Amino acid sequence: MQIFLIGLSGVGKTTLGKKLSKILDIDFLDMDEIIEKQNNMKIKDIFNKYGESRFRDLESELLFSLNNKEGIIATGGGVILNKKNRKFLKEKKSFFIYKDIDEIINNLEISHRPLLKDRNSLLDLWEKRKNIYNEFYKIDISGLNIQESTAKILNTFFVKEYKIVDKEIQNTFLKNKLDEDFLNKKIIISDDKFHSIFFSKYKGKNIFKIKEPEKNKKMETIMDIIDFFIENDVDRSNLIEIYGGGAVTDIAAFACSIYKRGIKYSLNPTTLLSQVDASIGGKNGVNYRKYKNIIGNINIPEKTYINTNYIMSLDDTEYINGLIEIIKIFILTEQNIDIFLDKKEKIEKRNLDFMTDLIVKSVKKKINFVSKDKTDKNIRMALNYGHTLGHAFESITDNKHGVSVAWGIKKENLISKKMGFLCAHDFNTINELLNLYIDNEILNMELEKDDLLKYLRKDKKTDSGKIKIPLLKKIGEFYFVEISPEEVVDLL
Repeated sequence: MQIFLIGLSGVGKTTLGKKLSKILDIDFLDMDEIIEKQNNMKIKDIFNKYGESRFRDLESELLFSLNNKEGIIATGGGVILNKKNRKFLKEKKSFFIYKDIDEIINNLEISHRPLLKDRNSLLDLWEKRKNIYNEFYKIDISGLNIQESTAKILNTFFVKEYKIVDKEIQNTFLKNKLDEDFLNKKIIISDDKFHSIFFSKYKGKNIFKIKEPEKNKKMETIMDIIDFFIENDVDRSNLIEIYGGGAVTDIAAFACSIYKRGIKYSLNPTTLLSQVDASIGGKNGVNYRKYKNIIGNINIPEKTYINTNYIMSLDDTEYINGLIEIIKIFILTEQNIDIFLDKKEKIEKRNLDFMTDLIVKSVKKKINFVSKDKTDKNIRMALNYGHTLGHAFESITDNKHGVSVAWGIKKENLISKKMGFLCAHDFNTINELLNLYIDNEILNMELEKDDLLKYLRKDKKTDSGKIKIPLLKKIGEFYFVEISPEEVVDLL
């Protein structure tokens, strides 16, 4: 794979190139850095001693020498001034990285950039070069942070999407379908943040955007979506496309399930958590008062598309949220969980191939549970491991879902250990693993017993005063116990 990044000085080509190279596990080359090493001089000194013309010759020579070099290659801002260079770059995968000029100026260090003296000099460069830059495929990263910019660029040239239909996972390679032609033909419900990253320029009335989905996971939002369906003449022939994390997919899928007694929808989960958890199995719902997902049902989507590029846009907290769900299902089903200890560096770098493999394995494991128990009455309930106490912790403390599930795993393991099932070795191994990814201070938090008891008594799994909780017998093996909320609290 060979990708050239072009654009104005200060747009972030080097930073983005390094990030992309780690994700794709390929080389990164910065043309300016190579020229400096080859000539043992800073770019500014080459300009001062030999002039811009000599530098441009060196730049062109280097560019053509990279003809067969694989990697992410960050070019200098003026590489496109040479006609032969432009012809060369147009025959390659070259992308014009654009950012609002004022945004560049506010973050620009000009001391080592020979053609930049102040704000006006950058504006002059832009005016002289903008028509040439616009001959190339443009990726606008204005207003986006490094993770969001990386995901948007990655999704432009490399889309490896997995389509889930019923039990099967099909590996399909598709072009980036978030273009205007695709969007015009669909009725779409999208997370507002996702929309701002991947198709912010599209302003069609056929998109319903959900702002702050966790905060708005309530019946009022469902009614707003119903109004949107009515205004867009949605009927049972439509297929609604849903883009977002777990809260968005829960909200939108529930709205689809009750509108006209059920309309078809496809899920496009955009967070790691939603890709490995919320989008698999058809569960949906909204919160009521302080109770999680207390109103909802099970309604299987027509299709689910998992695009692992999207997880690159997440901040570290959201990324860890999803990782904990993957760890959870591996603890339930694998006798060896060392992969999370041994491959921590790849996980933290979000290496695309490694994480894609991990996500697909996790999804297959969950599909195996769901296919055996579509109504969530039997073996599928094992997926609630860590969630009974985790949901209580999440509601009482307002911590994120993944962190809360990690807390729940630790506490539920403690119950199993005290009941004489989980051995000390496995208990400690799992705690060591959780401590690698979650702040130890959070994992050691304690809840007031009265608060926990009140929540557990209202848990949707509570029946006749007992909760059916999946617990760990050993790593890779689980069992169920029916226990009263009072007994749970006493064991903690």
